[in-house]
Amino acid sequence: MALLELSDEGQLNHHLKGFYNNLINTIKTKKDNKMKIEISNIFKERLTKINDKVSNFLLGNLEIDEENVKSNYPQYLDFDGNLVTYINSNKKENDPWGCSTRQGTKAVKVLRKVYTEKFINENLTQRDIENFVASWNASQTDTCKIVVYKGWDILKAFNFSNGLDILKFQASCANFKQEKAKEAGKSSWEEPMAKWFYFYIYNEGISTAVVIENDIIKSRSVIFSGEQIEDNKDYKKGKTYTFLNGLYSEGEEKYKHILSEWAKEKGYYRKDGDHLIDPKNNNILSGIFKLTGFKLHYKTYPPVDSICAKLDKRPGEDSYISNHFSDNLVSLYKYKQNGGLHKQKNRQEE
Repeated sequence: MALLELSDEGQLNHHLKGFYNNLINTIKTKKDNKMKIEISNIFKERLTKINDKVSNFLLGNLEIDEENVKSNYPQYLDFDGNLVTYINSNKKENDPWGCSTRQGTKAVKVLRKVYTEKFINENLTQRDIENFVASWNASQTDTCKIVVYKGWDILKAFNFSNGLDILKFQASCANFKQEKAKEAGKSSWEEPMAKWFYFYIYNEGISTAVVIENDIIKSRSVIFSGEQIEDNKDYKKGKTYTFLNGLYSEGEEKYKHILSEWAKEKGYYRKDGDHLIDPKNNNILSGIFKLTGFKLHYKTYPPVDSICAKLDKRPGEDSYISNHFSDNLVSLYKYKQNGGLHKQKNRQEE
């Protein structure tokens, strides 16, 4: 093979030009194998606001290898109400954002329409997708507002003033106006009494938060706030812990999620079983909380979920509420003392 002489300028230019063209074609081929997914600014803003694993996955894969997207995938993504709208990638429209051929689907379905199952499974879990669905639904809060009740207004959260749709709301022995639910076979509980709720009404450290949509209460949670009386693993003496104690809703997870996200923004803990969840990192706090600052002299208590209390106050000891059950603590669920009366407790006549 003859060597190329540097003096042969024409031949040198020819070879350089060929090398340059081959290099450009290689780069272009690699670039052309990337598929770009167009999304609207408002859709991008919504995903950015959700800021979870799936939304970040979508935002991080708008330019992606061809092998990871399906043929004729959704393109020019936008949303209308709760639906993601798009046109198929093989459609050529002068105005892809406003054309009449746009289709609509649920947010989670568009994920599977764009990306291959293999690519999704390599990057996301089913739990990630479920969390995204809840976050997506909760991000539509234009028609919802959150209200915190204290004192006698707390009874509103339990349908005392007909604020719930009792046939749709989660069944609970704490709900007032049980008649309709009984007739529909959705309740077997007796009607509660307002005096059961004195524990909630007269304690400054207790309130209820509700999500209201179109003047109907869609979800609720009782909020407790008290001071820890001793160091106990993750619980620190003197620190005030404010937490949501159980979430009840009309059925859709989005209403619970709205309340849960609101609490997280407020820095409130959420009670899961017997433990509190840290709003900063979602870690479960270990140890026992013993929170003081509550009046505990009432004759009859409401259906308090998974909270117990030390009621007797000996010299040098504080009464408190706790997540830990032991011999010297009682469950406050419909608890009675000093002649208190519950017509029905745990569905058993007393």
